[in-house]
Amino acid sequence: MCGLGPLKISAVMFDKDGVLISSFNTVYAAMNKTLEHYGFEKLSGEEFRKEWWGIRADLSFEKKLGIIREEALEVFEFYKQRRKDLEYMTELYPGVIDILRELGKYYSLGVVTSTFRNTVLELLEDFGISEFFDVVVGGDETTPKPAPDSILKACERLGIKPEEAAYVGDTDADIGAGKSAGCTTVIVTTSKIREELEKVEGIIIIDSLHELKEVINKKRYKG
Repeated sequence: MCGLGPLKISAVMFDKDGVLISSFNTVYAAMNKTLEHYGFEKLSGEEFRKEWWGIRADLSFEKKLGIIREEALEVFEFYKQRRKDLEYMTELYPGVIDILRELGKYYSLGVVTSTFRNTVLELLEDFGISEFFDVVVGGDETTPKPAPDSILKACERLGIKPEEAAYVGDTDADIGAGKSAGCTTVIVTTSKIREELEKVEGIIIIDSLHELKEVINKKRYKG
């Protein structure tokens, strides 16, 4: 089962959106501005949360809108600019810098995200947290989540086994990737309600990153 075994946790890796930064409203607004611009129906908040949030945007456009790859990339470029325009709506979750500073004393830290690498590096720099991370894997470097490839690549770059890593996410894609990779999978309740998550076996559920150090140390599992 995910996370069980004798290996000690030596690294903590984070998804970005919904975990380190509060960006749901930013992405939702940028997505709807994009859909409206291209003549598609806008999304309700619940539809966006359940079907779009946490999935790489270019792939969502291609699949959800039924358009070819070249058209999806054009839509994606428009979306990226809209998100950049709305970035003032995005903020770090409270206490993130202190949490990263504390965890960095004991663990290697990484970011594994669906956001393209160059964009995520800029965002981490803009929010003043890039210095904390030993590895960053962007969504354009591997098969996207829920495939485990991005987490496995981060572990490879750190020179550790997946069983030695905790992965912290917030979406179904994060659950799938973390469990498939074989690492300790921690899900924060920023995007899914606790009642939904309690139905999932083999994950740790937290309501805030402030709980992270304690639950990793104790390795309390549901299921």
